[in-house]
Order: sequence, then structure tokens, then C-alpha cells
Amino acid sequence: MHVLMTVHGQPPELVGGTERHVEDLSSELCRRGHAITVVTGSLAHSVGETRVVGERREDGIRLRRVLRGEIEFEEWTKCHSPGVSRAFAAMLAELQPDVVHVHHWIRLTTDLVRQCWHAGIPSVVSIHDYSTTCPIHHRVLRDGSFCRRAPGPEHCGECLRPQLRPWRGDDEVARVLALRQSDFANELRLANVLSPLSADLRSGLGELAVAEADRMLVQPFASGLQLRRAPEPDPLARPLRILNLGRVTPLKGQHVLLEAVAATTNPRAFEVHLAGPVDDAAYGARLDQLAVGLRVVRRGGYEYSALERETHHLAVLPSLCRETYGLVLDEVQSLGLPAFATRFGAHAERIGAGGATFAPGDARSLAALLDRAEQDRAWLARLRANVPPPRSFARLTDFFEECYRRAIAEGPRAVDDRFDLQGHLEDLALRVDSRERALWARGLGTPGP
Repeated sequence: MHVLMTVHGQPPELVGGTERHVEDLSSELCRRGHAITVVTGSLAHSVGETRVVGERREDGIRLRRVLRGEIEFEEWTKCHSPGVSRAFAAMLAELQPDVVHVHHWIRLTTDLVRQCWHAGIPSVVSIHDYSTTCPIHHRVLRDGSFCRRAPGPEHCGECLRPQLRPWRGDDEVARVLALRQSDFANELRLANVLSPLSADLRSGLGELAVAEADRMLVQPFASGLQLRRAPEPDPLARPLRILNLGRVTPLKGQHVLLEAVAATTNPRAFEVHLAGPVDDAAYGARLDQLAVGLRVVRRGGYEYSALERETHHLAVLPSLCRETYGLVLDEVQSLGLPAFATRFGAHAERIGAGGATFAPGDARSLAALLDRAEQDRAWLARLRANVPPPRSFARLTDFFEECYRRAIAEGPRAVDDRFDLQGHLEDLALRVDSRERALWARGLGTPGP
């Protein structure tokens, strides 16, 4: 069958968990004999109008990069793009895929499933995160807590208002947020199959009434990267070596790890390896300050082949987000490492007896776990022995093949399209008008009669 996938980025331009998953899944499906096209967003933009750049990877997968014909398209107020909608509809007409697998709408547009539905093409949606309910994607409030409130201007203004351009006001928050939520509700209604990455994500989306819980099939998610088990360290060796893997950013909570080490009975009994690129120089400087007096190795980028040769006693994943899956946990478990991770989100349902959990941001609770691991090496050895084997990527691919067959057999869903075209047209007119008025006020434009 011909499967077309949509995602917000692809390597080498953009590398992240979702991007890597789409790359791995596409390759595996291609090896099984399916024709694969990946339609991807890009950080680059086109001048004047949306443009699509085609290329073919060495493995035979067709890649179509969409360059949006506007600037500042990363803003949450520009989730919908008429230019991308038109370009995507043209690609569907040209390529005639049997099924479309939507992984993300970011940098593309919020009516991808709708375009498939109108073209008579069934669709499968993988729900990777909370972006269908939150313009900043992760639903973490400024105080670090998880937002459990339904999206709406009365709730979301505090987070979204600082991101608005000067010529936009509170009325735009209400207007664009309502359109955004209407778009995503419509997308999920029209899709044949909805598949969140974990039971916790399905539960969270159900709490927010994003889609009917009985329509969401939790997929047996897995990483396409199968690492070799790393050699076991001397169980009594000191210092106790801790690995933190992945992007270094405030929401991933590396500062909590360093604060916890500092709060242990003997901080010098631990050696922390921070392996991952730093997104924010200011955050990197904060970590440098926290590392004073501690044994901390800042590694930056890393090679998986090097991790397979190294010895670490455990991994710590102190994320402040409600993780929807966490491919990094797959990776450290593949290395054979027990993990300490926050109990909020999908990590808790997957660690089992191969690690321990603590409350998000609770450095003292984590410090207590670290003290126990350092002092009771037999307990740490039992955790290592209970680390589950890597999940099967072949099983995940089987799951999606079955989803595709089910969607094709069903055909476009017998539901109505509730896309608010009039609302989008009015919003576009008001947005242009508000910016023009701001320019007039600054003397940079000429008002009409």
C-alpha cells in the first residue's frame, strides 16, 4: 500500500523523538514493501507563497518539504495555513495514497485530516503529545504544575498573552484559540483511527474531553533504535555514576537532578553525566552554578555507540512534563540501566520493577532515592536485574499496518465536516486590519479613506 505521513520535521534538519520515530517507521514499512511518502514541515520559509520541495532518500522514501510562504509561522496564532492546505490537497490529488498517517500538524496546517476526508482518503492519527489541547504543547503552567483545565481564553490567556505580538490583544487570544480548538476537534472527529502513545496520554486526553476515549487505541510504542546492553559496572564502585540522556532544557529538569545530588548525604559520592545538547544558554549557565562542588560531566552531544561501551549505575530522568511516552526511557532501558523518573505521566506505567519514581520537581525525594542506591547496592542490583527488555519495533509496525488496513476498509468516516471556514476568513481579515492599524499608529502606513 502507499502510506503518506505528515510530521513537523525530519532529519537532518530537525531531530527529535517524533521526527526519529517517523523516520524509523517509514524505513521499516518501506522494507516491508510499502510505498512511503513523508510530507514534512521545515524551519525554512518561502518568499511570497507556500512552496513544496521534493526529494528522494537513499532508501527510496519520497520526501516533500513544505516551506510556508510567511514569516513567524511558528507562532501559535498561525497554526492554520491556507497555503499549506491548498498545497497538501494538491499533493493528495497527485500522489493518491491509500492512507494518510498524521503524526503532527506543527509547521503545516490544522486541516490535514480534513483535506484527506474531502479527497476520499482514510486517515490514522498518532497523538504524540498534548498539542491538540494546548498551543504551547506540554500543558505545564508557570508554577510547574500540569494544567488540567479545558482550553479557553479564561484559562489560557496567562500563558499565551506574553507570546502575542504588540499589535494583538486579548480578543485575538479568544478568537484564535477558539478556532484552533475547533480545528483539532474536527481533525480528530474525521480521522478513522486515533492512537495515543500511552495509557496515561489517553487518560489525560479523556479528562480534557478531546475525543471519545473508546476511539483511542493505545499503540505498543517502541523505539526504532535498538541499543546493545552496556557492560555492568562494578556494583560497589564509587563514585556512583548517573546518566541523564536527552535535550538539556528546563522542562526536562536537569536542575532537579543536580539539586538532588547536592541534597544527598554525601554529594561527592555521585558522578553525574549530562549527555545532550543545551537548548538555552541561560539554563546551561544555571546548571554550571548548581554543579559547583559536585562531580558533573557536561557532555553535550553524544554517540550511542559510545554509550554502549560505557558503564553507568543508573539513569535519572527528572522531567517536569507529563511525559506522553519518552523515547529516552527506551534508550536507557536498552542499555540495561535502572531508571529513576518522575511518576507523573507515561514513565510511571513503564518503569515497573526496573527503577523507582518520585514527584516532579521534588529534589529531596530524588535525593532519598539516590542515597538508598548509593548505600544499598544490592537493591540497585535488583533494580538492574528487573529492567524490562526493549519493546519490539516490529510489533509496533504490525500494529500500524493493521490500523491502515482497518482505515482503508472503513473508508472516510460517515460524519460531518465542522471546519469553521467563515471564522478563519474573519480572523484573517481582523488580523491584517489590526496590524495595519498598529502601523498607522507608528506612522508607517497610510490609512484608507
